[in-house]
Amino acid sequence: MLALVLEYLFYVWVLLFAKLLVRLKGTNPIRQLSQRLLYDYFGWLGLRGGKFATFSTLNYGTTVAPPEEPPKHLQWGEADKRALAMYWYTATSHGTRNLEDLRILEVGSGRGGGAAYITQVFKPRLFVGVELSQPALKYGIQKYKSTTPNLFFMQGRAEDLPVPSQSFDMLLNIESSHLYNPITDFLKEAHRVLIPGGSLVISDFRLCVKGQLANLEEFQGLLRGCKGFKLLENTDITENVIDSKNKRNKEVNDLISSAPKWAHSSLHTFYGSTQGRLYQAFTNKWAQYRHWVLERTEEEFALP
Repeated sequence: MLALVLEYLFYVWVLLFAKLLVRLKGTNPIRQLSQRLLYDYFGWLGLRGGKFATFSTLNYGTTVAPPEEPPKHLQWGEADKRALAMYWYTATSHGTRNLEDLRILEVGSGRGGGAAYITQVFKPRLFVGVELSQPALKYGIQKYKSTTPNLFFMQGRAEDLPVPSQSFDMLLNIESSHLYNPITDFLKEAHRVLIPGGSLVISDFRLCVKGQLANLEEFQGLLRGCKGFKLLENTDITENVIDSKNKRNKEVNDLISSAPKWAHSSLHTFYGSTQGRLYQAFTNKWAQYRHWVLERTEEEFALP
């Protein structure tokens, strides 16, 4: 009991410290650290059980649904249903790609619900999820590893992936890359771990504001100009994500209301409610949510 209380107090301190860092007009690494601390805190909440353990997948979701609804044992309501749809949309490029027998690496696998869905339903030969947050990683291992033999999780950084070179056919990345710093290191690592002809598929948001860590114009210029990748698809799916946020909002707000009140503002943004800052950014055209598909070529990786 004492250990649980001490752990709770530690994560309360982490949240308060992270909220302080968010308010600082500091460098991008400081803001990146604040997001990491917040993510660890919310991952810890999931391990504690209750409502926060019901969300298996934490992306904002899409209303473009797969032909068949995800299995009931992998979803716990509207939020999970929409989030798993984002996995289907991204991994299969809205139903145009067959995943059977592929070796898939997900960078930023979170709580592992999306990894379990793709592995159980679409039958890749191997699925490896790499996650930086220890609480989120622990959640995925506890919940899915015993029921999904070809699904593996490991801790690691997107900018220094702990896997061999040219060992995967696809690298999947959903709502995670906006935090990578520098993003060029992630792209270099993606090129290293993919086989020639392999696919890098990303669904994520970017801000339409210059000077920000996750700037849309700069990122798109990087994807178009770097050697070693060929940009095949670049689709704006912001409206679908806004629609998803609206449809899952009641469920998300019910979840947030069960948390301490002083944590609500951070939770609204993290879980993607319509009261969060990012929702306002989407609706006011200050941010876009996009889907990118790149093919790894024979060329050596080089920045533009």
